Amino acid sequence: MKKIFFSLCILALLSACEKDDTGPNAEIQWNHLGLAGHIVNKVQIFQDHLYAATDQGFYTLDRNGGNQNWELLGFEDKACQSFLIISEEEMIVSLVNMQEPSQMGLYKTTDGGSNWTAFTNGFGGEDSVEPIWDLTVHPEDSSIYYAVGQYVVARSTDSGLHWEPIFGDWQGFTTGMDFVEISPHDPENLWVGGQNAIEQSFLLYSGNGGEQWEEWLNLVEAPSVAKEIAFHPTQPEEVFVGFEGGLIKTTDNGQHWETLIESEENRFFFGIGIRQNDADVMYTAGWLKRYDDPQPLILYTSKDGGETWEEKTYEEEDFGGVYDMELHREDGKDKLYLGLYKGGVYEVVVNN
Repeated sequence: MKKIFFSLCILALLSACEKDDTGPNAEIQWNHLGLAGHIVNKVQIFQDHLYAATDQGFYTLDRNGGNQNWELLGFEDKACQSFLIISEEEMIVSLVNMQEPSQMGLYKTTDGGSNWTAFTNGFGGEDSVEPIWDLTVHPEDSSIYYAVGQYVVARSTDSGLHWEPIFGDWQGFTTGMDFVEISPHDPENLWVGGQNAIEQSFLLYSGNGGEQWEEWLNLVEAPSVAKEIAFHPTQPEEVFVGFEGGLIKTTDNGQHWETLIESEENRFFFGIGIRQNDADVMYTAGWLKRYDDPQPLILYTSKDGGETWEEKTYEEEDFGGVYDMELHREDGKDKLYLGLYKGGVYEVVVNN
């Protein structure tokens, strides 16, 4: 009888350990950081703070100050799409409001968010104002910005005051450019992704700062859109791109492409994270096109550079669609910061 009782206790203990996916010794911990109900378009860590651009304002969180103590830095109830953090005092935010074009454009603060000033000129040409969906700054010349709008890739050489198109035309025919990124290996290498007017995804690459471009259409079967890009930390020609419907990679700057994940549900892969000191460890996540219906929070993990993937699902979040991801390595752990569609912000700690 004692042996049976002992065996039952061991089985119960093992069962409890298997179910515990939230404790300090769990493989993955899911921590909700707040902003529930917000559409979080972008998250980024700068020093000890986490920043979030949402449909209801621009926020920051002191990562040492406890969970959910978000501070509104500006633009309450306004749609913030993207941002640049130059320092704790100097920041740039892009506002997008297709119904109120007068509110669209770039705003800048030099005092940590106490005051904001509109400072863009000519993004959209003389006749209209385009939304600025994404922007980035040259890593070696802080006066050079690149930005993408509804129809165009544009460059500024005076820190965003004036713009000139380097691909496309103002008031052109695409439905949107979604990202512009500079390769960390060569600042002349630009990548841009989006969707054209007949719902084909497109990907653009320039190896000379936007003077000439190479274009790929339908790397993922239409309807699709290119949503996210990430770069291998040590292999300059290895690039990963997230689309609606799939995650793909190239090892030769786009001459050949390989599908890593194909989603039958046409999941939008908005997030890609690659561990900098071990690029075999990767993460990705995304969103199903459900604006009001619940969906689980699903994280895809790989330990072999994306060849095989394991799904990790957190059922406790009703609105688990991921709109952005930031990977931060700290204390021997991977910390993923996820911006969700109506679900706020999560910190996902991976103990490996």
